[in-house]
Amino acid sequence: CKDTLHEIQAAFPYLTAAPIRNNSKLKEAPKMGKSIFKYARSSNGALDYGKLVDDVVNMGEMRVVQEVMN
Repeated sequence: CKDTLHEIQAAFPYLTAAPIRNNSKLKEAPKMGKSIFKYARSSNGALDYGKLVDDVVNMGEMRVVQEVMN
C-alpha cells in the first residue's frame, strides 16, 4: 500500500493528501453523536482531518490567486 501511495503522490503531487490515520476515536465519535473534532480533537484522526481541511482550503485559495493572476 505504501508503494502505491508514493506512486500516486509522485504522479499527482498537488492532488493527493496525507493518509488519515485510523484510530478508535474515529469509530467512537459517530456512536456518541459527535464529530471527531468535538469528541477527540487531539486524536490522530482529528489532526489528520484538520490538516486535510486546511489543505483543501489552501488549494482553493491558490486557485483563486491563479485565476486573478491570469
